[in-house]
Amino acid sequence: MTNDNKLFEDFYKLAGSAMNTAFGTAADMKKQFDDMVDSKIDSILESRGVVSAEEFEAVRKMIQVAREKQEKLEEKIAKLEKKLK
Repeated sequence: MTNDNKLFEDFYKLAGSAMNTAFGTAADMKKQFDDMVDSKIDSILESRGVVSAEEFEAVRKMIQVAREKQEKLEEKIAKLEKKLK
């Protein structure tokens, strides 16, 4: 009876190890596939001239600062024109 239990324990350990290996391999394959797809998408977007979110945000901030400076300059010009009249 104890030999049967030992046999089932060994089988359980072997099956568990095989399952862990299979799931680990499947997870590795999924990661490799995802990395490959991401790389290809990045390549396609870059070849089409699409900018990244970081680049877009940087330019958006630059435009915002330039717009604020322009509004201040327009106010100054209006005040100076008012003084000249």
